[in-house]
Amino acid sequence: MHVIEHIYINGTFVTPAGDEWLDIIKPADGSVMGKARLANEQDAERAIDAAHAAFPAFSRTSVTERITLLEQMYDAVKSCETDLHAAILEEYGAPSSRSQWMASYPADVILQVIEELKQYPFIQQAGAPVSRCYRSA
Repeated sequence: MHVIEHIYINGTFVTPAGDEWLDIIKPADGSVMGKARLANEQDAERAIDAAHAAFPAFSRTSVTERITLLEQMYDAVKSCETDLHAAILEEYGAPSSRSQWMASYPADVILQVIEELKQYPFIQQAGAPVSRCYRSA
């Protein structure tokens, strides 16, 4: 039986303050295949506070630094693709071809974000220059 009893807050896995558990149901036969400990309002506040504290430093990162972070995220997600595929087969019950696509999709999306970030024009001129908008009398 799978037991999920940690959540990720502020760069580390922690035990939630919440004490409610959720059964994980196997769709193939309706049996309970695991349980997950749920976060509560206190956990949500901790996560929000951590994100708020991290924002000032992260907001000053360059495009290159953000691309590097995304590439590291891609590598981490891609390295778990086989395990993710197995979990999708067991927990979701999708056919193998569909579940393989579902397992590869998160890494594909990260690659799409990287490519968009590399090409995105962060500075754009909006509207026409004032000299073109008004004629002198």
